[in-house]
Amino acid sequence: MFETWDESRDVLARGVSGSSLPLVILPLPIPAAPVPPQPQTECRISEEDKNSNKIHFEHDLKDYVRSEPQPAPRPQSAVFPGAPPAEPPAAPPAAPAPPPKPQQYPSYVRPDELDQTSPVAPELPPVLQSAHDRSERHQMPELADAAAPGPQQDAAPAVPVARGRFSARDPPAPRITRSLLISGELTVPRADYTESYMAWWDANTGAARVEYYGGSTSTYRTVEPNGSVQNLEVSYEQYGEEKVERWRHVVSGRAGQAGAARGEVLTFRHDLLLARREPDNVQPLVYTVAVDSSVLGPDCDGYQHRYLVVTPHDKGNDFFRPNIEELCDVVESLNTSNPEHRARLDPLAEFTMKQRDARYDDKLKRFKTEFDRQYIDDKEEAVRKNLLMQHSRFTSSGNREGATVELGLNFLGDRLDVELESLMGVQLSQERFPAERFPHERRDLQRAEPRLPDKFDWRPRGAVSPVRFQGASCASCWAFAVAGAVEGALFVKTRRLVPLSEQCLVDCAQPFGAKGCKGTWPSNAYDYVQSRGLPALDEYTPYQEKVLECKDQVIPAVTRISSHVNVTANSVPALKVAIKQHAPSVVIIDAKAKSVVFYKKGVLYDDRCGKSPKKLNHAVLAVGWGSSRGEPHFILKNSWSAAWGERGYMRVQARANTCGVLTKPSYPRLEQSDVLRAP
Repeated sequence: MFETWDESRDVLARGVSGSSLPLVILPLPIPAAPVPPQPQTECRISEEDKNSNKIHFEHDLKDYVRSEPQPAPRPQSAVFPGAPPAEPPAAPPAAPAPPPKPQQYPSYVRPDELDQTSPVAPELPPVLQSAHDRSERHQMPELADAAAPGPQQDAAPAVPVARGRFSARDPPAPRITRSLLISGELTVPRADYTESYMAWWDANTGAARVEYYGGSTSTYRTVEPNGSVQNLEVSYEQYGEEKVERWRHVVSGRAGQAGAARGEVLTFRHDLLLARREPDNVQPLVYTVAVDSSVLGPDCDGYQHRYLVVTPHDKGNDFFRPNIEELCDVVESLNTSNPEHRARLDPLAEFTMKQRDARYDDKLKRFKTEFDRQYIDDKEEAVRKNLLMQHSRFTSSGNREGATVELGLNFLGDRLDVELESLMGVQLSQERFPAERFPHERRDLQRAEPRLPDKFDWRPRGAVSPVRFQGASCASCWAFAVAGAVEGALFVKTRRLVPLSEQCLVDCAQPFGAKGCKGTWPSNAYDYVQSRGLPALDEYTPYQEKVLECKDQVIPAVTRISSHVNVTANSVPALKVAIKQHAPSVVIIDAKAKSVVFYKKGVLYDDRCGKSPKKLNHAVLAVGWGSSRGEPHFILKNSWSAAWGERGYMRVQARANTCGVLTKPSYPRLEQSDVLRAP
């Protein structure tokens, strides 16, 4: 490194549990003494020791200068070499076994477009919930009082910035001596989200409390009389003109240091804007960090705190000491010596560090081992590490929202958007042959809806084959969804489950408008099955995620279909009737939303998902529905392996048409005369 770290940083570097206690969301560390690591609990509790209850900040910004430093060299965007073709991933097991086997994923799916992913809506939270969902959040009574600005709560002024070097009469480095309430927003553009928070900090003890997303998740830091520090995370399930100072600090490392990938050099540009009312009375306005990479180019990472409300508070000790028995239904043990546990207890800490959080080094190593990653060179590793870090931030922040869905990193965690698009194989087009009309009128559906059961699922009835994997390089979701729907329709007629071949559709349906491993509208696949039928999975060439020689003239089909039916759009009872009375049904969704890509479990509602026909890009199979707290959801079978979601399935809120599940549903009509033979 090119700079000298303070003593508290050295303590952390030696591997003991003591570390600096930052001012929650400002880059102002407070030295703390180390103690041996101890197992903790959740609502998540940690303990560490503290030197004294008196906190001074004069030394904390010694690395910052109120001047215009010489800018570090801004590297140009990197050009990445190609790579040899990767071996196709191993086929998933015939049936998912607990725990599901992780899918291998090849490196360099699109080497010619290997560049940083562009954010879609960084001004939004990770999961855009409905007004009802937000109103159902648990909220502390004191948050309502703090939400509205009071007489001392000033908005950040748009005023001139004081620049230049200090003279003898210039103000001293910023120090904060009063307890503060800070309401702010953290934007992480590369991770594509903004997170709101409200923080209270006690200047006398160092105790702190932070509420995220209006109180859906809370973290506490309580200083005990003996000097120990208790950390706690609580997560709730859903039921005028003045002068401004600019302080800048640049941190540069050598290759592989400061959180860089192997062979990568990172430069961190810290920029703090603050207003000063008195020598010891400063108000932080904006804190920005921009990161340059010798591999990824300038601004490859960065984040910004906007301090919307900064005001003194007079909260007592009880405010920083939550009643665990009253707040928590589940208590989980955590240990602050584990970097991932510590990040859960203090999630904003990494956004005040001088360099990248070292836990991402370990996260990348674990990820490469778990998913058998072998990156072609140091340049690709830098790209993959950056993506893994941004996706980790996104999922962690999303889980603090208190939504009905839980997100998690999976085998897609290091993939570019252009690579993820290869998993989404639906291209909207006109139907070559007209579909049949849904045989139920809307008024009849409305009358029938109260008689429908609260839950229905074809899986325990034997109509659904095991989840399979379409592969990383073939956009064949349309083939998997249609094959699954025909399997279900065949089961309804014969009471026998016969898995059918997706590879046959990929190979042979081109004369009917299909495009193999490229975007295809499901009606093209229906037309092929209606005309030529579909063979059994174990009789046709095994799936290889590429177009092969068509063998439908050699391998006889098991069944055809008489037609396909387009279900009444935007109707919950219509899709329920289609599933229950006819067959598991094909639905088209918008899978580009990261809440879909990194879905782990729960019921998804996210208005960042598209719902219009032009936004739909991925075909899945609706196999049933359920209800949670009176709110219906649909159960969808995906083709991204059993290592994704709930063993290959996901649940989406029904009435909101989440991700377009109600926009374009369809199912095959199969009669007894369509059944050609038993395999």
